[in-house]
Amino acid sequence: MSSDLQAAQYDRVFTIQLGAYRTAEARAELIEKYRQFPLYCRRNSRNAFVVYYGVFESYKDAHPHLQDLPGQDKLGAYIVKLDNVSLKPCINLASKLQSLI
Repeated sequence: MSSDLQAAQYDRVFTIQLGAYRTAEARAELIEKYRQFPLYCRRNSRNAFVVYYGVFESYKDAHPHLQDLPGQDKLGAYIVKLDNVSLKPCINLASKLQSLI
């Protein structure tokens, strides 16, 4: 397994939630749009694919980054606190596969 697919485990982390999607394909456009930013993905308790931006130690640390991504305000992004969570860097598998062809 390549290192970009390995998840990191956090006891408590603050991050900015950008969106939650029913399918991995639905989140691909968002991942592609912001591929130069540190995006993290996981499946939540409702089995949705959730995309987050950044990993921060506190709400105060996360707050200044709410406007980092162009158009982030239109996404309705907000800061969340997650306990005992595993996050892994997002990759757009379709885009990666296309680049191999």
